[in-house]
Amino acid sequence: MVKYYRLSNIVNGGKKPPCSTSWDLVPKLYPNSLGHKYVNYYKNVTSRYGWRSNIDTLNLIINEKLEEKIKEDPLYLEKIPKEDEIIFHLRLGDVIDKDNYWKESDYFDINYNDIIIKNVKKTHVKPIQYYETIIEKMKKHNLKKIIIVTNYYHGNMDNFNDINEIDVSKINVEKSKKYLNCIIDLFEKNDYEVKVRMPNNIKEILDYNYIDNDFIYISNSKYAITSDTGVKCDTSFSKLLSKIIKKRGGVLLN
Repeated sequence: MVKYYRLSNIVNGGKKPPCSTSWDLVPKLYPNSLGHKYVNYYKNVTSRYGWRSNIDTLNLIINEKLEEKIKEDPLYLEKIPKEDEIIFHLRLGDVIDKDNYWKESDYFDINYNDIIIKNVKKTHVKPIQYYETIIEKMKKHNLKKIIIVTNYYHGNMDNFNDINEIDVSKINVEKSKKYLNCIIDLFEKNDYEVKVRMPNNIKEILDYNYIDNDFIYISNSKYAITSDTGVKCDTSFSKLLSKIIKKRGGVLLN
């Protein structure tokens, strides 16, 4: 099975080997990543408490990583979100595309205009109508630019054992594409300028540096929307983003 870089799982403590989020394997698989830096920060900790999803520590690591990137590229700061942009992390991939993968009670159907998307995972996906309430909040800030950060293929390559075997043409992501198009349609109908930021090829899809760059980018939003479902014990990428955005002074609109 292709190993994924799952930053939120690493920060939450990881799983036992041979899982790719195991703290024993992270330094080898993802050197100098945010996950690696987080593991190093707590490598000598023996207590059970304090190290799981510690936002103060993650914030320090992001600052450290930013300093590294600015040294490599003095213009790097120009790549972070502008103050008049809303950055929207939209969870796509397996939680939408995989039917009968989770228990039946975890599913619901998306209904938008005449479009129906069946069996999406309620713990990770919001109804389109939810974002209508977000638009009402957005109007208070008089913002009109939205950048959606997403990935069709997240968690959708479990049937491949090696990166060289992956053929994206054999991966059905039509439901993810349909959901994204519904989101874009909703915002454009409300007079928002929408752009999409996502990986373009297998190398980018699986590159932990690309994922770290997305995380740093979203974390530095002045205004942001995430796919955070609001579940207290949620350890998802979106939940982690929600916490770090607020920690770094951003305005979370959901």
